[in-house]
Amino acid sequence: MRHQLKTSLAAFAMTLSLGGFAAQADSLAAQWLSGAAANGLPELGASEATFRFSSGIPTASPVVKRFEEALDVLRGAGGEAYDLPSFHAGTVHKAYEAFNAARTGISDFAICYSGPVARGFTMSQVTYVPFVMPERDVVAARILADLAPKYFAPEFEAAGVYYGSTIAAGHSHLLSRDPVRSLEDLKGLKIAAFGREVDFVAALGATPTPVPPFDVYTALQQGVIDGVFWTEPAFVAFKLHEVAKNLTYVGGSVVRVDGCVNRRSFDRLPDEARGAIYEWSQAMAAAVTKTAFTDFAPIANKILTEASVELIELDDSERARWVEAGQTVQDAWLASASEQGLPAEELLADIKRLTAFYEPMTDDEIFALTLDEPVTGIIDGM
Repeated sequence: MRHQLKTSLAAFAMTLSLGGFAAQADSLAAQWLSGAAANGLPELGASEATFRFSSGIPTASPVVKRFEEALDVLRGAGGEAYDLPSFHAGTVHKAYEAFNAARTGISDFAICYSGPVARGFTMSQVTYVPFVMPERDVVAARILADLAPKYFAPEFEAAGVYYGSTIAAGHSHLLSRDPVRSLEDLKGLKIAAFGREVDFVAALGATPTPVPPFDVYTALQQGVIDGVFWTEPAFVAFKLHEVAKNLTYVGGSVVRVDGCVNRRSFDRLPDEARGAIYEWSQAMAAAVTKTAFTDFAPIANKILTEASVELIELDDSERARWVEAGQTVQDAWLASASEQGLPAEELLADIKRLTAFYEPMTDDEIFALTLDEPVTGIIDGM
């Protein structure tokens, strides 16, 4: 189990490390990151303090670049007396050690991953329940922030950390050696997947086949696996389109990447600094979602098309069959939550309600809302 957890977290970290190449320069999120738009944050204040940020993601990652740009925004929010260092590429902890790093004080704010954690994060794993989350990552990120106080933050606090925010790091799709246009095409195929995605693969009638992320290229090339569920940034960055020429757009789940906050470090900060870091965390997650993932979609499409990858859209009747198959995963998740006394049905209803509310809004409008009206109550008293 520990090996599987490390593999899943490595896959998530590598997806982040290689996702996204350029931000849409005129988006409000990109302007906020570059300093061209008002930061919208409270001032840190004049007290002296150190607050450390970390991840297990390589420094060359566009996600780290966007994260660092967001940190520069925070560093510019007054507080010259504050030391806000950052560490990446596993220099202080590996990806799978992020929770422990934030819990024990090795880091004060660590990029962590609730998705692959088997126990204690039932509500947080809703993003991996097929076809529950909205199609737009920006909408998904805002909804996760809205619902954090009630559903997600308590799970993080039970694990010994505060919940900071969630980056919606893209929807998962199927890249395969042979075209997959129907469930019949999937029968008997060996499909690699990571984290909770394996349940969906099994429900579709394929055979979940564990493969470490760095071995996926060779496994596809040699026919050890027939396909892989992952995100478009990972397909492109790992050059999987060289050995698998068929991409079926599924979008069943959303990869989530969370911010874990050391409770003692946060609590001892002055009120002004806690307010600034609290609001910054939400803005950072929204900005990284937009610039490193949403804005990457047309770039990925162009790269894949030029590589002669067939882009397959399921027709409505066929997609309904995949959704029906995914319902079995949802039913199992609901049953597990019910056994634990958790309000999963209420969570699904809230996601549906908020999706209808946010879908008509543009990405810029949603980001402006994040700056103007950050969600309160994610951490008690904030």
